[in-house]
This record gives sequence, structure tokens and C-alpha cells, in this order.
Amino acid sequence: MSWHRGLAVFLLAAVIVAVGPRGYARAQMLLRENAENGLANVLNNVGGIFPLIQSDTVAEGNFAFHLANPGFQDTWFAIDETITIRPDSKLFFLSRLGWATPNQFARVQLSTNGGVSWPTTIYTQAGSDDSGEGSFSLREVNLAPYANQNLRLRIFYEYTSGQMYDQTDSEVGWFIDDIQVGDEFGKLAWSIGDPTPHEQLYLEYLNRARADALAEARRLRDEADSDVRQAYDFFDIEGQDIVEQFEWYVENGAIDRFAQPLSFQADLLRAAQLHSQDQFENQFQGHFSSSNPPAPFQPGDSLGDRLQAVGYGGGAGENVFSHAESVAHGHAGFDVDWGNINNPGGQFYNPNFNGQGMQNPAGHRINIHNGDFSEAGIGVVLGTNGSVGPQVVTQDLGDPGDVRYVTGVVYEDLNGNSFYDLGEGRSGVRVDVEGAAFYAVSSTSGGYSVPVPQDATYDVMFSGGGFSPFMTTANVFDGRNVKVDYLASIINMLAGDFDEDGAVDAADYVVWRETGGSQDDYNAWRTNFGRTTISGAAIPEPATVLLAVAAALGFALSRSNRGD
Repeated sequence: MSWHRGLAVFLLAAVIVAVGPRGYARAQMLLRENAENGLANVLNNVGGIFPLIQSDTVAEGNFAFHLANPGFQDTWFAIDETITIRPDSKLFFLSRLGWATPNQFARVQLSTNGGVSWPTTIYTQAGSDDSGEGSFSLREVNLAPYANQNLRLRIFYEYTSGQMYDQTDSEVGWFIDDIQVGDEFGKLAWSIGDPTPHEQLYLEYLNRARADALAEARRLRDEADSDVRQAYDFFDIEGQDIVEQFEWYVENGAIDRFAQPLSFQADLLRAAQLHSQDQFENQFQGHFSSSNPPAPFQPGDSLGDRLQAVGYGGGAGENVFSHAESVAHGHAGFDVDWGNINNPGGQFYNPNFNGQGMQNPAGHRINIHNGDFSEAGIGVVLGTNGSVGPQVVTQDLGDPGDVRYVTGVVYEDLNGNSFYDLGEGRSGVRVDVEGAAFYAVSSTSGGYSVPVPQDATYDVMFSGGGFSPFMTTANVFDGRNVKVDYLASIINMLAGDFDEDGAVDAADYVVWRETGGSQDDYNAWRTNFGRTTISGAAIPEPATVLLAVAAALGFALSRSNRGD
């Protein structure tokens, strides 16, 4: 994988898990196996050929199961537990079938005699003869036909004949995580990390710019911020030159006019925050770690080295600025790309842009408007240390491959400008996306993301946190992220509304019972049962229209053919 780095800019003067709202009915879970306890509850047919449990490709936690067909062999594992199926029971599991031919089959089988034989197959998926699925998808199988029977489960990866992939690499074969049997899937919390309000605001500026590059060019032309105007004067930047450069960059394919919104990603966030800390503490600006970086970085680490150190595996680009005055100033510095630096050998160099006060080519601008990037980590350190500050910023933008999110921010628009600002983010709001294996709880900054398995129209529900619940839809297409912001509206909670969803109902009784509530709480619940304070004041922001075309990640493998 090649790493693409933006240019450093020397500017101006110095040149587990958050808990969702209460009240969700407890699922009747009969079995859960997620590989986190090793082989303690698993019968392993793989042996020592390759590790059944691995940590490179996981849906949640630290480990997941992996099956392959080395040497044309079938492999499997069975859950070493017998369960009695209920009439409402279903099998759920997170599945990702990677490189596999149509002659290789992912199957789930049942045994009713304690594992002596496995005559019944309840799930089958054949390989697609390419890189397969880029992310985990939630699979569901109805077990009602087996109600009141004692069953065991086997996860079986079968090769029949003809061509096949026999490697055991981290992109080959079948990956399985979080196997559950119950009446509903116990959703998993998805964390973006804990971005600060300044980091969230940088992301909002980035996503506004990516929604329409030409509209952003006009905003930058008309920017009234005094520090930004001072920079324009210092570098002799004319507003119309900004617009004309953006137009040329779009027309010549240097940037995408419409790019998908970026989602915070926890590993990228950590990498960016640590690199900003390094630049602040060691008073420099650049893309290589100092001689004394924070762990786990090593002296001289490149962007690729740093991302590998925190466990991020996608391609990436980076922007750094150790002398930003504010978020507005830092964003303009990156997107206008001010600085009299010319590189005639660079791709998209235009000699007509020399002398306009903007870097030529504009590497930071190209990173910002690269439609292939879908994830971001932004690290901001506030303060002054010698030559750096008052704001040190790192933007790490990532391309993880076939991953898509419903993403956005929960905020109160206190100043009425229809845009997120410092102090407006709201935490503790649960975000549920129908059909997704994960839910999110908005972070301290208000940000959230929920990965979704495929292109589709999803119902999105916001609830809890003391705000009006709201449901809307998100149309995910072309494998791209969709941004759904939640303009939160405070509600006056009714006594007895223990799950804070705006309605006093049976779910609140469950919360009262399970948390050991008082008699007074129970009386309040009885008094207000059936009442609601749900309003229509919570308004999601419209999703961005995405027109960019996804780039495929290449992965070459040899295929084997037994010939029978």
C-alpha cells in the first residue's frame, strides 16, 4: 500500500463502551461466542495449520474466527455447548467472506445428537471469485422450525472442486465474529474515540468543504475572519484567484467537487492526536516523528509507520499546521493552501498559478477533496510552546476500502447559524440504524458514526440524552458515507420516563424494576403511564449528495486448481 502525504506548510508569523439510554428490553440471549475467550468454548478442527482465532480482521473486540482451505482441506469449528431452541430464537453472526471462488462455501450446520453428525445446513454463501466483502455484515437465520430441540452449531468452510484460493492470509477465506442465539441481536457499541470540540469543528469544516468544493471556494473568497484576512494580505492572495484555482482543480480532476463526508475513526484519531502532541512538545511542523515522540511512535516515523503503530491498515493522507490561530484560520490555511511554494515537477502543477500566494500544486487542498477518503482523525493541541501554537493541528484522512458509515454530529444550534460550533455538541444521545450490527452514543463533542453493511435505505433513530427522540432515513449508495446531523431539542422529562425517550410506557417499568427504583418512582410511573412529550422539533440535517466514484483496492492472489 502506498502512502500519500500532503506537503508541510510553514505559515504566517512562525510560519467498555458508552452505555445507551435505559429502557431497551433485555433480549433472551441463549448463546454468545465472540472469540474473546479463546478456544475455551470451541471445538477446533483447524489444528495447527493456521490460527483459528486471529486479530487482524475483526468486527468487534480484539479477536474473530477465521476459516480457510489450505491444501484443499475443509475446516470448521463447533460451539461446545448444547442449547434448547425457543419458538422466537434466531441465529445471528457477523460474517465477512473475503477472497473465495464459487467452489468455496461458508456454511452453518446443525446437530441434534450432540455433534455426532451434522445433517442440516441452515446457511450457505459461496465465494464471488474476487476480494469479496470489505466489511462484516450481520447475518440472521430463523431457528423457529427447531423450537424445543437441543442443538449444537458448527461453522463449516467447504471446498468442492475446481479452482480455489488456498492461502490463509488475512484477506482470504471466511471471518466470523459475535455469534449469538436469541430473540434479537445484542447490538454492539461503535466508538469513534473521544474527539474534542475543536477537533469536531475541524471535521465539520472538512465535511462542509467536501459537500461542494466550489461553494467552499466562494466562502473562502468571502471569509471575514480577521486572522484569515491577514494571511491573505501577507501572501498577496486575491479572493477571485481562490475560486479560479478551485474551478481549474475540479475541471482537471485534481479534486472532487462532491466528496463523501468523513467519519471519525478511533485509530486515526489517536494517531493524529499523538502527532499533534509530538509537534507541540518538540516545537516543529512536519510529517515525521521527532527524536522524542510519544509512544507508540518511534523517532523518524513516517505517516505509514505511525498508522501501523496504532493499528490502522488503510491508505492515508495527512495535513499538518503548527501555527493555526483558530479552527477557521487552520481550515482556510489547508484548503486555500497558502504559501509561496512552487513545485514544477508535482502533479497538477500549473505555471499560471505562480505568484498567487498559494502552494502549487495545492497538496493540502487535494487531500481535503479526495473522494476516496472516508475516515478521519484530527488532533488539536491548544496553547503556545516556543515557536508553535496557539493551535497545533494534524489531519489524518484514511481510505479503509469497502467500509461505509451513517455519520454526523448531535448539536444544539445555540447561535442560530445552522452549523455546529464550539460548545454546541451534545453527548449521550443513542443512535440506532436499523439493520446495522452496531449502535453509537454521541461523544463529548457530539460526533457519532455507525458502520452499515451495504448500500440501502436505513431508518435512523436518535434517542436519550434528555432530547426529543427523532427518526429519519439515510440513503447509502455507491459504497459511500452519508451524513445525518441531529439538531437536538430539549424536552421536559415526565416523571416516570426512566429511559428518557419522551414516553412513559412499559419499557420504563422494566428500567424501574431492574435498577431497584423506589416506591415513589413507581407511583410516578403509574400516574404518567401512557403520556408522552415527544415533539417534532428535532430536525436531522439533509444528507450530502455524493457523486464521486469509488476507487477499488487491488489485492492479487494466486488460485489453485485440484482438477477434480
